[in-house]
Amino acid sequence: MQNEAGQDIDAKYAAVGDRLQYEIEVENLTSGTKLRDLHIKDQVPSVFQVLPHTLETSESSAYTGGFDQQTLALDLAELKAGKSAIIRFDVVVTSEASGIVKNKATVNLSGEKPIFSNEVSTIVEPHPYVKKTVSHDQAVLGEIVEYTLVVKNDEAGGKWFEAHVEDTLPKELMYLKGTTKIDGELLEPQEEEKDWTDNRLRINFSALTAGETHEIKFKAKISEIPKQQKIQNIATSSGEDNDGRSVSAKESISELPVVNPNHAVTIQKQVLNEKKKGYSSTGGTGGRADLLPAYRE
Repeated sequence: MQNEAGQDIDAKYAAVGDRLQYEIEVENLTSGTKLRDLHIKDQVPSVFQVLPHTLETSESSAYTGGFDQQTLALDLAELKAGKSAIIRFDVVVTSEASGIVKNKATVNLSGEKPIFSNEVSTIVEPHPYVKKTVSHDQAVLGEIVEYTLVVKNDEAGGKWFEAHVEDTLPKELMYLKGTTKIDGELLEPQEEEKDWTDNRLRINFSALTAGETHEIKFKAKISEIPKQQKIQNIATSSGEDNDGRSVSAKESISELPVVNPNHAVTIQKQVLNEKKKGYSSTGGTGGRADLLPAYRE
């Protein structure tokens, strides 16, 4: 099997939309013979779109047959000793392809059992992606923020099975019930109850084909301000290909910087004498001074 550049890609990776070329070679290895009525058959995997007009053979002998949907059935009139017949045709990787796609061809003479070719394979991997963003640019105690998660299988990715996204909110955030939307539609209460466990979200999408995208939105309340300088939240997404091999997106980190990571309020106090000359002070900085006159009992 070759790609459009003529490079051998057997057991290598291909992407959705790639155009590949299958090549079948039949050779007569018996000297002094002439084989007649060779029947060549190839059941092309359904996840590849056959391009029937690309079918060609190098053998000058007459042949009949061709493609019937995904099945190639070709009859060569004869094949001389030491000669080869090479059959070529192109296919396009469709969005249904996923995992290892295997294929064999057969050849047989009339009345004899078919002889199988070697098996060729092409790997088409899903390309999962997740991105998390937040509506605010800073964390303020008591405010409500909205998070957006975009889950996608890249345009070149093979079919992504058991696709799901997970998001566990940190202790500084409290999920607000009734605010989760998928592709603009609010979740029904029973669906929301299934997808949310306390502060943990997990949504399953079954299977995503190449280029398929979903958007999740939900709201949360900032219930406390952390000592560190930010509220950090991580979204992950994973699943598997058609053969059950795990695939994962790069995790997406969303951060909300804290306005004042040390204290939300500061206070300062001063004491002045009767003539308001000189003073002593204690406390923090940045607050409003509380001025009191000195007194005696």
